[in-house]
Amino acid sequence: MTLWNRCIRDLQAEIPEQQFNTWIRPLQAVEDGGVLRLLAPNRFVVDWLQEHYIERIVEIVDSSDISAKVIVEVGSRRAAPASSSTPAATPRPPRAAPVLTLFPGAAA
Repeated sequence: MTLWNRCIRDLQAEIPEQQFNTWIRPLQAVEDGGVLRLLAPNRFVVDWLQEHYIERIVEIVDSSDISAKVIVEVGSRRAAPASSSTPAATPRPPRAAPVLTLFPGAAA
């Protein structure tokens, strides 16, 4: 079981389902060399986690057999690169720019 999966398991048992789904489930975790990096979709989620859940996450990490520093930041994991056996997508031709029509007396 990964460190983040252990955190998820414990948090899911401790906090209401709606709060778990709102604040914990959207996080992406990257575990790398003694660092558990939690990637949040936006700054608001980062701030909320720092205020409400980071202490508990750190407690869970500290109680594990793995020593890791916890970092919470805005970001997302990069998608895996497409393999060379996957055909490249055919580019679409550019679309014409939309036309804005103003009627007399209408404000822009």
